[in-house]
Amino acid sequence: MPPLELHRVNSPSASPSASPSAPSAASGASPVRDPYDLNCYLPPPSRTPFYVRKRIAVLGARAVGKSAVAIQCAYNRFEPEYMPTCEDAFLWTTVVDGTNYEVTIVDTDGQDEFPDFGHQYTIGVDGYILMFSLVNENSFYIIKRVHEKLLETLIVLNRKGTKELPRILVGNQLDVAHKRRVSRQAAQQFADENDIPYYETSAYTAENVREVFVRMLRIINANLLDLHKPAVPQIHSSLRHTQSESDRPNFCSVQ
Repeated sequence: MPPLELHRVNSPSASPSASPSAPSAASGASPVRDPYDLNCYLPPPSRTPFYVRKRIAVLGARAVGKSAVAIQCAYNRFEPEYMPTCEDAFLWTTVVDGTNYEVTIVDTDGQDEFPDFGHQYTIGVDGYILMFSLVNENSFYIIKRVHEKLLETLIVLNRKGTKELPRILVGNQLDVAHKRRVSRQAAQQFADENDIPYYETSAYTAENVREVFVRMLRIINANLLDLHKPAVPQIHSSLRHTQSESDRPNFCSVQ
């Protein structure tokens, strides 16, 4: 019986330079990953943008335009009909200084002369818009009491400035400024006494509406940067060396 001859049969799709142990691309097998390659353990990059979530509450008396300002900022439209609000929230996405923000604007119910803040207005809120009407003098007095009550409720130690509690004073209904009952000087004086920004807005014309919320986001972000800024050690003057160059010992010389 003649000896059996073995002949090697090459696949048409196989390349002569391909290694016999390497899987074929046509077979659909996944390539072997290098266990020392750290990239093989990382998840694929997500195409969904990352949003920084913030929560801003709008405080003020009834009928000062809190809902209209929130709707104008979130949806870029004016709501002409007044509807008393118990509590509502509007979602606004924007980009400020290269950062994507997803902002929840909390439209609170109208505060009176004796405001009471529940947990929905104090827990998880990053900043406060203190709003009054330029054509309603009583709303200006109410927002002063609201501001004082807010500081007491949150036990704010440093009451001046926005470092501990971000807040902005806003006089709304600038479009009917010819009926003004609160002067710019009086509102600016109150803002300066508390070292907080002051804006005059119009929900009808959208003047300064988004500028207020953008300013608030920048204040919140600046406070976070200051909070995480590394402290620089200070050397007390009494601990500093006062020896002159001639009095210092020369450790490199041979005695």
